[in-house]
Amino acid sequence: RLVTSNGIIRAGTTFGGAGALKIQASSIVSPENSANINVLLDNSGLLRPAGTGTGRVDIKDFQQSATGDLEIDLNGTGLANYDRLIVGGTAQIGGDLLLKLGGGYVPALNDTFNVLSATGGVLGTFNPLVQPVGMPAGRVFQITYSASLVQLKVVASSPFDNWISTFPSLTNPADKTKGAN
Repeated sequence: RLVTSNGIIRAGTTFGGAGALKIQASSIVSPENSANINVLLDNSGLLRPAGTGTGRVDIKDFQQSATGDLEIDLNGTGLANYDRLIVGGTAQIGGDLLLKLGGGYVPALNDTFNVLSATGGVLGTFNPLVQPVGMPAGRVFQITYSASLVQLKVVASSPFDNWISTFPSLTNPADKTKGAN
């Protein structure tokens, strides 16, 4: 079991065996594009696939706790333009899915991204999605879960989303989420 606080996993680095790579709370780990982590990755911190760029990272098994964050960069709809986490086994998810727009990408209706796939299945869900900074008016990302896939799709925003955006004093995206009191 390797416990790490902050670091970069270089493409070509080899992990194997029955162990695990544990990302501690308040820690950041950034596997490079094309990294292959052939052990369980246990995320309680921040995982940035492909670092500050975009790309694909392969993992044997993945679990993310309630304190974990998976940050996905979206720079366009081509496979090389957004982050993808490819899990050869099971993905057990919780915590937050964080989205970052970049590279001049402007989300269009029906843009679709398969951001996490797991051959052995996807268990659990992420917390309610907070829309990324720079999202065009009238559009939101919608998250869909299937047996082996987590997918993002750009859809028209709801009347609630349109209404809440009329309050300029709400600058924290978390304050704009739906909730019952």
